[in-house]
Amino acid sequence: MLAPQCSAQALAQITVSLTDAGADRLDDAALEALRIAIPAARGLPLLRAIALRQDQRVVLDYLDGTRLAVAITLC
Repeated sequence: MLAPQCSAQALAQITVSLTDAGADRLDDAALEALRIAIPAARGLPLLRAIALRQDQRVVLDYLDGTRLAVAITLC
């Protein structure tokens, strides 16, 4: 579970804010093509960050001209 606060059930704590920073891109060309083409795949950089199990900050495309900064802190 991802949650705003750490708990016994939470994998990580997340903090989300709007940003003007550029969206994170994926190194794998096929996954990057999916990220660009399919709106639901915009979250792939977040899933990658969670899978790496490290404190990270990722920037995701959200709406036209708007991006989300997601800070991930492991619990």
